[in-house]
Amino acid sequence: MVSQKVKKQVVDYLQRAIVAGQLPPEKKLIETEIAEKLAVSRSPVRSAFKELADMGLVEMVPNKGAYVAAKSLTPKEYVERLEFLELLLIQFLFYQEKRSELLNERALSEILKKIDDYRKQRALIEEEMLKFFELLTRDYPNKYYQEVLLQTASDLIRADFKQLTQKTRPFGQLFLYHYEVFIKHVSENNFPLARREVRLWINNLKLEVVDQQDLGDWDKYRKE
Repeated sequence: MVSQKVKKQVVDYLQRAIVAGQLPPEKKLIETEIAEKLAVSRSPVRSAFKELADMGLVEMVPNKGAYVAAKSLTPKEYVERLEFLELLLIQFLFYQEKRSELLNERALSEILKKIDDYRKQRALIEEEMLKFFELLTRDYPNKYYQEVLLQTASDLIRADFKQLTQKTRPFGQLFLYHYEVFIKHVSENNFPLARREVRLWINNLKLEVVDQQDLGDWDKYRKE
């Protein structure tokens, strides 16, 4: 049986470290390392993870372990980052349009297929969405710019809004819909339409996530 006193010690330690920023958002929490650092067994650490997950400070990812939860964004912050990501992606596509090398469309499509397969498994969908942007910008020469783009995408993908209604579409489906069309335009070397699809995705995120507008049934949306 886990000692409540020892568990509280672990919870207090991790809570302080997370709030102070010593354990940054999305950092993987290694059970054995924490147990060794605090000179306790792994059981109270495991129990502490569950309690911190209930508090919203830790995210338990199936088959992956525990991670520091992403920082919640206000609607205003979310919109600002959406608009910033839009600018970054549009600029990247202008760069890509001038290149002779093609994007790896097959690999990008395979990621979208995984997102479709995962359906409501949000943590797995988040990973694949981030992989999509990593693969998309992999050959971008400005690594600082790429890092900013990926961090902005990560902040948005992992953002949590407790005020969302139950009517909103399962996570990832808007992404899947728009980026299937995006890949089609890129494969046809039609970058103006690819940029337009990015703008449509951003706009729909604003409508559904920020304004909480229900965009309708997913199957119906796909047919439009």
